[in-house]
Amino acid sequence: MLLDGEGIIFKDEFLQLGEQGGRNAAKQLWTSLQGYVTANLSTITEPKIMTKIYLDVKGFTEACSRGGITLEASAIGEFIRGFNESTSFFEIVDVGTGKNKAHDKIKGTWYSL
Repeated sequence: MLLDGEGIIFKDEFLQLGEQGGRNAAKQLWTSLQGYVTANLSTITEPKIMTKIYLDVKGFTEACSRGGITLEASAIGEFIRGFNESTSFFEIVDVGTGKNKAHDKIKGTWYSL
């Protein structure tokens, strides 16, 4: 699953927990995706769920601040590290700043499949 992370805000409780929060967010996302696959794609008995979230980390940090989520400077990096380390098939990728960077990454990845 490829996700455009622009506009995504994770639960404040996950972000506040830094690295552990990233692991918790990934676990909750995996559980939800597993439930979806089981309910809607019953012919797949042992799904391998691969998830990439493309986002501008600087913009994400600013969006959290605008949304009233106050974090220590290192919390976002720790959150992302925890998410990325939670499973080998889950990662948040910083696409850098600029309009439509996440969308362009997804588009480029999709066409290369």
